[in-house]
Amino acid sequence: MKPGFKQSAAAIKLLIMVCNMKVKMRFILLLTMVGVVMGNKFTELKKEMLNDYDTHVLPEGKIDVHITVSPIYLHYDYELEILTLVIENRYRWRDQRLSWNPSTHHGINEIAFNYENIWVPDIVTINEVDKSVYVQKHDVFVTTEGHADMVVARKQQVHCTPTDLEMFPWNLQECKYMIGSWSHSKNKLEVFFDDVSLDRFDMTTVDLVDVHGANVQTPDSNDPYPYIEITIKFQRNIYHSKGEFQHVTDFHIGDDPNAVRHKTG
Repeated sequence: MKPGFKQSAAAIKLLIMVCNMKVKMRFILLLTMVGVVMGNKFTELKKEMLNDYDTHVLPEGKIDVHITVSPIYLHYDYELEILTLVIENRYRWRDQRLSWNPSTHHGINEIAFNYENIWVPDIVTINEVDKSVYVQKHDVFVTTEGHADMVVARKQQVHCTPTDLEMFPWNLQECKYMIGSWSHSKNKLEVFFDDVSLDRFDMTTVDLVDVHGANVQTPDSNDPYPYIEITIKFQRNIYHSKGEFQHVTDFHIGDDPNAVRHKTG
């Protein structure tokens, strides 16, 4: 092969490589520009909805807050009769102030807000013996119709009444976990128990026997305060020292239409 031909082939090969690099760079630049534009559209939409938005003012009309309870960890102090639990609660409600038309907002169907920038339900543990410690508060995801979805994980302690002491330390223990709005009565805000999820639960030193929840309200008929009462029944795990654990094997809805139960096999 002649030297001039070799040089020409090398030049063509180099030219092709340069062209490919330019195409790749243009593609990356295009993706970056699209990301910036879409990011700006999300920001513009959030600014539009939060203009004159007051986080201290409740959404219009009566608010229904649907709650799913997800225990993650629990530990019971038999001497102090205190149940320490880490629990993840999911709250769902509607805020019409946070609704928009996707056809006029670049097809955006969902947007995330920092929980400090919008109104969120003031759900607290009613029967806690010490102040709750928030483990994590996730962003609030909102759809076009203003349906909000928020997950809150926190560590808290509740007092329990000992039961069936004749079988101690393998007695059946029952504890109540009660949550509801701190400041709003049923006329403004109502809570609804939806479900109990044990997908992330760590049995630790106890076996769950039953977990169920129901809607309850204070006896004041004129201005009742609704809350959710979660009943947790458990006993010491006799196989814990061997590293053996029982697992939840059955899920069913009980006779009470307001109660959802998880039971061990």
